[in-house]
Formats: sequence, C-alpha cells, structure tokens
Amino acid sequence: AKLMKTTFWIKVVLVAWFRMIFICKVTDGPIIIGALEIPAVVAHTLGFWGLQWGLVLVAFENVLYLTYRKQGMWCFSPESTVKLAYLYLTLLASLTALKFIWSAS
Repeated sequence: AKLMKTTFWIKVVLVAWFRMIFICKVTDGPIIIGALEIPAVVAHTLGFWGLQWGLVLVAFENVLYLTYRKQGMWCFSPESTVKLAYLYLTLLASLTALKFIWSAS
C-alpha cells in the first residue's frame, strides 16, 4: 500500500508535466530556473517524457495487481496471465526507453 501511495504522487507530477507540451513552445527562448537554463525544446520534450513515465507506472501497478490477485483474464490461466503481463511490461518499458533515446537525439 505504501508503494501505491508513493507512486500516486509521482504519477500526478509526471502527468502534470504533460502540460509543458502546450505551454513551452519549441520556438520560445530558453527557460531560466535559478542558475539553470533549459532550452525550450528540452522543456517541451520533458512534458512528453513525464506522460510516458506516468503511463509506465500505471502499467507497473496494473501488473502488480494482476500478480496479487492471481486471477486469469479472458481465456488464459492465472499463470499465463501473469507471464503475459510481465512480458507486456518489459516490452512497454523497452519501447519507452527507445522513444526517449530517439527523442533526445
């Protein structure tokens, strides 16, 4: 339960960053936060990254819930459901990492 409470607030912050896509235009000047200067393109991209990580955390919690319940979905046995859920989570995290690498270049 403590993990879910912690990840809830992390997801709220990450998904709230998504609004930076609409606020920080790519053509704007750099954003200055204290002594840190962030190019507008990076600020725009961070919103996308926050949403993606938030969705990965939601998928992670869903897989944990499936593991906890040990209940089959559709025509699959409980063991197959859990294996497919972990496969899905692995593929999702891998593709999300590839998206980050691609968008950072």
